[in-house]
Amino acid sequence: MRALVKHGFVYLLSYATGRSFSEFNPALRPSQEVVYQRIFDRDLESLGLRNFYYPVGSAANYGLLYLILRAAKTFSFRQVVELGAGQTTLLIDALRRAGILKADTLTIEHDQNWATQIQTSVSHSVLRVRLVNSEDTYANYEGYDFGAIAIPSDIDLLIIDGPPAGDANKEYARHSAMRLLDNLDPNGFLIIVDDCERVGEVALVERIDMYLRTKGFEFCRGTIAAAKMQSIFAARRLLGAAFF
Repeated sequence: MRALVKHGFVYLLSYATGRSFSEFNPALRPSQEVVYQRIFDRDLESLGLRNFYYPVGSAANYGLLYLILRAAKTFSFRQVVELGAGQTTLLIDALRRAGILKADTLTIEHDQNWATQIQTSVSHSVLRVRLVNSEDTYANYEGYDFGAIAIPSDIDLLIIDGPPAGDANKEYARHSAMRLLDNLDPNGFLIIVDDCERVGEVALVERIDMYLRTKGFEFCRGTIAAAKMQSIFAARRLLGAAFF
């Protein structure tokens, strides 16, 4: 609750001054970006993987790429679901092709043209799922239409980086990911929520925390802070990922 109050104040301050929400967020550590870049570059080289990534603008930053790469090197996964296609989709595909990540993988993307473009570069399924108006006990938003697809069971790596939620009228769009939590692997899972310097994602993280506590999961939380922020939920056999 304190986190929500703090971020609410920051949001009001950014609105009043016309400056971005992230500029006022003391939890961000932009200087750390180069640290994660060096680790990511080093690990790619040691694995013999080509470095063709563009972690700039709204794309995945080095903190997120580092986190996914380290998790794939450290743990075994069986079912990956990724919300939002992009640089991380390309990384996941490279790890699968190299045999480092041995998991069934599904990437969900709302934009048909982007989904088609990414699909031509990866071997796993990039599924276009339309956005629909949704309402739950927390907010109204336009999120993925998960009711229209078969959601994989026993998800042990869930990456929440879509749909776009940067605009004020879309800030709760990623709350549609709450629909996937019933499909988590009870033996252990890792949830990564990107862009947690923003109001909507802060609220989503607190909702996930409450859900997991209600279900009685043993889990730990962690964060990666650089140019952007990722929140980590790691449960049972994957508990160590919270301390990356």
